[in-house]
Amino acid sequence: MPQLSNHSDLNLGIDWTRIVHNMSTIQLKVTLSKQLHALLQKRAQTIGLTMSSYVKNLIVDDIKDLALSEQAASKQLEESFQDAIKNKKHSIEVVNLKETLDNL
Repeated sequence: MPQLSNHSDLNLGIDWTRIVHNMSTIQLKVTLSKQLHALLQKRAQTIGLTMSSYVKNLIVDDIKDLALSEQAASKQLEESFQDAIKNKKHSIEVVNLKETLDNL
């Protein structure tokens, strides 16, 4: 998995395209109504794919969008983390959060 950060605790992102293309395969059985099967089959044929390839691409596209949002959040988290490390000397120990906030 490619590193998104130099700090090991922040490497939470996933490179879905790499995983999808480099993993061993499994067989997934899906039960569909006859109507949905016919719609999927027709749509897959319209764009020149087998139904299996069409469904696989739907899944990959859905996961890819999720992975991109996770990576964006991870970059923001990394920046916040780096800022916290730089400013650690200005930190205070919080034993009682309510009391600390009341005294700010």
